[in-house]
Amino acid sequence: MFCSTCGTEVKETDKVCLACGQPNENYVAPEAPEAEVVEEVAAEEVVVEAAPAAEKVSIVKPIVALALSALALLGSYSGLISLIMAIVAKVLVKPYKEVTEKPVSIFVKITNILSIVTIILSILSIIIWVVGFIIAFVGAVAGAGMAASGDMFEMIEDLFSEFM
Repeated sequence: MFCSTCGTEVKETDKVCLACGQPNENYVAPEAPEAEVVEEVAAEEVVVEAAPAAEKVSIVKPIVALALSALALLGSYSGLISLIMAIVAKVLVKPYKEVTEKPVSIFVKITNILSIVTIILSILSIIIWVVGFIIAFVGAVAGAGMAASGDMFEMIEDLFSEFM
């Protein structure tokens, strides 16, 4: 006979299913001395405590995290927004790191890879943006000074001497 809950094979003399702990509906007490019955019941109780029923893992958060990290990767040139999206994706899949169920574990691995790549690209994008801003600012200041004084190099020297 089989367990009505999990489908594991159960003997008539098993008081509970050894896999999920569900009481055996067709339980028949064994014809043995009482000492053996007490030992059997004690062993069954230990097995029930040692083998809890497996929980179903939701796949929704890993899918959302994967989509978020993919969007962040596509927009990693924008810098800060993609960096935030990649960090949120990593936080979403963190609780699923130890899950071994196939679809969930694959989504978690891909999300982690995409998030790391996106974080690196976003940081590089932010650095390039800051350097470009500084160059544009210096150029604008130098251009304004050049128009006023006529000597660009002299203006740049004056600008750097003020900061240093």
